[in-house]
Amino acid sequence: RSSKQPQQYHRINSETSIYVDSRTKKRNWQARIKLNQRAAGDVRYLTRSLKTADFVVAVTRAQEMWEDLKLREKSGLPLRDLTIQQVLDQWVESRKKKLSPRRIAAVQRTFRLQIVPFLREVAQSKTGLETKVKLVSSQILEGFPEWRLAQPKPISKSTMRLFIGDWNVVFRFAYQKKLVSRRLLIPTVDKADNIRASDLTSVRPAINTFSEDQVEAIGDYLKHCYLLPRHNEGICRVVTIQKGNSTVLEFERREDGAVRSKGGRFITRCNVYAAWYILLHTGMRVSELLALKFGDV
Repeated sequence: RSSKQPQQYHRINSETSIYVDSRTKKRNWQARIKLNQRAAGDVRYLTRSLKTADFVVAVTRAQEMWEDLKLREKSGLPLRDLTIQQVLDQWVESRKKKLSPRRIAAVQRTFRLQIVPFLREVAQSKTGLETKVKLVSSQILEGFPEWRLAQPKPISKSTMRLFIGDWNVVFRFAYQKKLVSRRLLIPTVDKADNIRASDLTSVRPAINTFSEDQVEAIGDYLKHCYLLPRHNEGICRVVTIQKGNSTVLEFERREDGAVRSKGGRFITRCNVYAAWYILLHTGMRVSELLALKFGDV
């Protein structure tokens, strides 16, 4: 008997032994299983509670546990049951160089705001994303679209697809990397048996927009306030030019059209009217406009 092995143990096979955990009042049996070094890395043994004080039951459970671990080793599956959060973290780590931080944050937000309440209400899981993946079945996931439709806030078909896609992209990755032993995907809206097309809003709610007169008035205001020299003499250099019988003010410009400021620097940033014009005629978001580069035009 090796001095490193626990005292008062019973050997089940050449790689598995069980012993009584004397540290607890229940004195449950523990299993100690030797692992394949390639699969386990630096871990040589795996110790798990058999959750029983009955010797016969402990032997049966230890044998089943050993068979499960050997199958995981041969299949290249993780030796420990991962949580949903651990799977998500591994997906994030693998996608940091391929996806934008905004896209990764969007997936994490879906898990936090959609998946967590779903698991708590439908799967009766109090741990949220710390739920073991093995406790989530395909039958539970099939109920996600119906559960989401029952929530007070209405949802469009595109948004539903987005939520489902965020979950599926993470767990497709997990299955391909053998982090999980089975496909755990939420059925798409078109294939879900418990979803009717009438349950989903096909269009977004109407929003108030500017009238044509309002658009023209805003444009005229921004154009006159920000583009005419007489409104910018305090910050820009202007020159008086004789045109026929009248004199007009003009900006002092560089060859490329940049306006010279009072401090001598050239102002090349986009003015407010130009920004308004682009937003009006393209439908861009403000964040997209701010990220716009000359090379994109």
